[in-house]
Amino acid sequence: TAFMAVFISEWGDLTQITTANLAASNGTWSTAIGSAAALMSVSALALLAGKFIAKRVPLKTVQRIGGLCMLGLAIWTVVEIFTG
Repeated sequence: TAFMAVFISEWGDLTQITTANLAASNGTWSTAIGSAAALMSVSALALLAGKFIAKRVPLKTVQRIGGLCMLGLAIWTVVEIFTG
């Protein structure tokens, strides 16, 4: 589900660590409301962009571009491991 995809991808992310730091220094409720609003805003932008792209670009092309991006990130990570 979309909930699980976002939940798992955000777990341990820098955003979560930043939110925890903000909650510790600025208060729980204001941080909860602000972080929820930010995540909803980012999700809304992703939905709008996805809808826009889906109408103009075939799904197979989007999947291939996404795969190439992931491959590029994997290669970059491996290079960084060996070159420091």
